[in-house]
Amino acid sequence: MQTECLNRKNWTSLLEARVVIGDFKADHNRRHRHPALGYRTPAEDAAVCTHTHHPVSCGIN
Repeated sequence: MQTECLNRKNWTSLLEARVVIGDFKADHNRRHRHPALGYRTPAEDAAVCTHTHHPVSCGIN
């Protein structure tokens, strides 16, 4: 993300940065396949994920 998005843009406002970064992330998750995900996109991997995510509790009192 840094080399493809963050290093290429001079932001004029925080809102502009949020919009451009949000658009980049959405596009990346729809189109870019990754070998660690079996060459699926992150969106495709999330759609077939069957894991149930539970918050990890801290054992420190």
